[in-house]
Amino acid sequence: MNWQLKHPELPRKKAALNTATGWGRSKHTAENIIRWEKSWIMTRTIVSSLRGKHAKSQSMLNDEGTIIAVREYIDKAGESMYSIYCLFYFTIFGYS
Repeated sequence: MNWQLKHPELPRKKAALNTATGWGRSKHTAENIIRWEKSWIMTRTIVSSLRGKHAKSQSMLNDEGTIIAVREYIDKAGESMYSIYCLFYFTIFGYS
C-alpha cells in the first residue's frame, strides 16, 4: 500500500481507511483492502468479488449447451473477424 510506504509509522488499519476515504469509500472497503493485502502477500492473488452473484442466477457461459452452440457457430462462420474474436474470448476465459 502506498500509504504504508509514505508513512511507515501509521497502523495498517489507519492506512487502509485513509486509502478508502481517499477514493470516497467506507470502512467496509478499508477492511477489504486489508484482506486483499494479506491475500496478495500469502498467495499472490486477490479474491474476485462475489458482488451481484446469486445462487439462482448462473452465467450462460458456464452452460455446456451454450459453449457447444458457440463452437458450432464459429465453425460455420469460418475465418471472419467476429469468429476469431469469439474464439479469442473463449480461450482467454477458459471455455475452450
